[in-house]
Amino acid sequence: MINATETNLLVSWNDPTTWRSYPEGMIFGSIVVLGQILIDYLLEALFSSADRIPVTGHHLDELSNKDIGFVIFNRLITARFAFDLISYCWTGKNIVWGLENLTIWNTIVGYVAFFVVYDFFYSLFHRALHHRSIYGLIHKHHHRQCAPSRGNVDAANTHPVEYVTGEYLHLFIIWYLPLHVYTVAGILVSMGIFASLNHTRFDVRVSPPVIRYLMEYTVIAHDKHHHFITANYSQYTMLWDKAMGTFRNNAKTSANAGFSKKE
Repeated sequence: MINATETNLLVSWNDPTTWRSYPEGMIFGSIVVLGQILIDYLLEALFSSADRIPVTGHHLDELSNKDIGFVIFNRLITARFAFDLISYCWTGKNIVWGLENLTIWNTIVGYVAFFVVYDFFYSLFHRALHHRSIYGLIHKHHHRQCAPSRGNVDAANTHPVEYVTGEYLHLFIIWYLPLHVYTVAGILVSMGIFASLNHTRFDVRVSPPVIRYLMEYTVIAHDKHHHFITANYSQYTMLWDKAMGTFRNNAKTSANAGFSKKE
């Protein structure tokens, strides 16, 4: 026979909106963070035979105490973000559950729309971080690594202001779009994989047919950002950089044309 305490605990597990009063929310978030850490090992196994992107800039060989502190803090933020995301999925009016509610609009179309809309706002935010008035205060820390190689560690080695803003921008876009909860799960997994891949040397390209112009993803595009500094501001697709004239794809392009840390 289940007593009242066990019943309350069972209810809390089934209803993420009650997790603010219980440790379950952060347990869930910690599982997501563990997944972040394990992704690097998974990517190493999956792409061990892939071509490597040549190192064209300074590699940050050793992490400082500040680097480690930022990574730890940002992973704690990720745990909180995961909790807020699942809470919204439980209560949000734009999120639907159940196999019977699956449609092409709240799955495939919603998935593509998320990354296209997210990168529009993120590219503007990212470009603003390169303005000379704030570059040294926030984003310069991330650019100490000119040749990312550690996957999620290098991805998370970012000033907390930048990390929190970029992370919760995901939630804002999800709040705005009508999505199935399975689509949100797919987006969450894709975010972790793409962000980690962006900071490896694996020369990986994902080019879906039909929607390639909207959703083509390449690791080398973000690697070029770490090399040229003021190019390729988007995170997942270069659609908006191509539209705004900030896309760089040719490693032979003059580094001086886009290597201004003062912009």
